[in-house]
Amino acid sequence: MSGAPIIICPYLHPEDAEKVRRAFGLEEPRGRKLEFFLWQDREHIGPENAFQHCWSQFPDRDVIIVHPDMSPLPDDIENAWYDRLLDYGEEFPGAGALACDLFYPHRLSCGSHAVQSGGGVFVGGLIKHVHGKRMPYDRRFRWPRKVAWATFGGILLRRRALEVCGGFDARYSWAYVMDVDYSLEMRQRGFEIWQVPVNLLHEESTSTKAFLEQEAYQEKVQGNHQLFREKWKDSALLEMGSEFATAEILFLDSLQAESTAQQISGLESLIEGMHSSLSWRVTAPLRAVHDLITSSGSKPKE
Repeated sequence: MSGAPIIICPYLHPEDAEKVRRAFGLEEPRGRKLEFFLWQDREHIGPENAFQHCWSQFPDRDVIIVHPDMSPLPDDIENAWYDRLLDYGEEFPGAGALACDLFYPHRLSCGSHAVQSGGGVFVGGLIKHVHGKRMPYDRRFRWPRKVAWATFGGILLRRRALEVCGGFDARYSWAYVMDVDYSLEMRQRGFEIWQVPVNLLHEESTSTKAFLEQEAYQEKVQGNHQLFREKWKDSALLEMGSEFATAEILFLDSLQAESTAQQISGLESLIEGMHSSLSWRVTAPLRAVHDLITSSGSKPKE
């Protein structure tokens, strides 16, 4: 294998490529260390198939996958995410994949970023992942952790794993589930998947949202889920052993964070609905409960 990883970034629209160049400073000194391969998916073959097309152009290189709706954190003015990801690659030489912790663009009231993708798990055989628009990125995420699967965005893939596993299962269509399937293909062949505390912002699914409004594409995604269930239903790889305990705990925490957010939303609607017809003496206690939940739920756990 030769050289540093190639960073592949398929995109749909010409303006997407310019957005990536600006976000990562590819025409500035900070971006000179990043070797990007930008490729336009004119035939709409889907993100995963586009990834495969791109990584096949560099048969002797490790690969980092970046989406056109990703960017470094605002204070990462030197693209330090890249250097840190490579450092973790040296720390875990047996890993088939090392995935970044991704953030939603917004911040929570506590000042923390919210977790957009923090690692994949399986719950009763169902595909789940650590995320939540109310889940703060705090000390719980400080250390690398082994995960059952990883999203193929903001991820370093080893060339050795790509060589052993080959391409995506051709029975899948267009998008979704295919990265989960490939994660299991890697694990089945002895490769580990690690989630590491390296961060990028991700606007989430901007390249697929428009397609999902069409019934034909919805059917493709449903078909992918069905195929996944049939293919892996008897596999022990869907069982979450003790090695994935940290990822499981974080997933449960993300459910709790979202539940708290729903409680807050419900209280806000109740207060708003009652405010016009009832005195402040009635609504004030409800507002106090709302403020208490909001305050306690927004503070990162130590």
